[in-house]
Amino acid sequence: MLTDTHPEAEAVQRELLRRMSASQKLSLVSSLTATVVSLCKQGIRDRHPEYSERDVAVHFVEMNYGKDLAVGFRKRLERDDQEIAGWADRLKVRDLWNRVLGESEISNPDSGFDL
Repeated sequence: MLTDTHPEAEAVQRELLRRMSASQKLSLVSSLTATVVSLCKQGIRDRHPEYSERDVAVHFVEMNYGKDLAVGFRKRLERDDQEIAGWADRLKVRDLWNRVLGESEISNPDSGFDL
């Protein structure tokens, strides 16, 4: 295995991991996963500053899980927006909803990122 870790340091790391409980190991994996996801999304933002957070999320899904899932994910987000906008109209809070999300997210859900 290719590594840049000194053998003594690697032995210490292995011993620390061996001593960890299952919940500690799970917590470590969860933290590392969150870091990788965050770095990946930041890379998308850096390469595509014009993308909304929704576009970043959809692009992330496409990169990691494929185009078919990303298309379904975007459609689900659009359905959710329509449902929420309908409720906002019924509750007479559409203006507030538009300010919270930004009108571009509702009025033009395809802005920025096309699949």
